[in-house]
Amino acid sequence: MDLKSLLIPAVTSILTALLSYFVARQQGKSDLKKQAEANQAELERLMKQHEIDIEHLREKHKMELEIKALEHEQKLQLLRAESELKSNEQEKQEQNALVSGLMGGMLPSLLDTPEFKKMVSESFLQNM
Repeated sequence: MDLKSLLIPAVTSILTALLSYFVARQQGKSDLKKQAEANQAELERLMKQHEIDIEHLREKHKMELEIKALEHEQKLQLLRAESELKSNEQEKQEQNALVSGLMGGMLPSLLDTPEFKKMVSESFLQNM
C-alpha cells in the first residue's frame, strides 16, 4: 500500500506537468502565430508607406528637374537677348563710325568746293 500511495500522487503530478506543458506549448504557438500576423501587417503597412515615400520623392525630383529646365531655358533666353542687344549695339557703333568717318572726311572737302561756296552765298543773299 505504501507503493500505491506514492504512485498516485507521482502519476498525478506527471500528468499535470505534461498537461501544463502541452497547454503552454499550444499557447506559445498561438502567441507566435498572432505575433507573426501582427508583424506581417506592420511590415505591409511599412512597405506601403515606403512606396508612398518613394513616389513622393520621385514627384519631388520630377518637379525639381522641371524647375531646373525652366531656369535653364530662362537663362538661355536672357543670354540670347543680351547677345542680340550687344550685336545691335555693335552694329549701331559701326554705323555711327562709318557715318562720322564719311562726314569727317567728306564735310571739309565739301565745304571747300567752289560749288558749295556759291550755293551758300546765293542762299545767304536770297534770305537777306
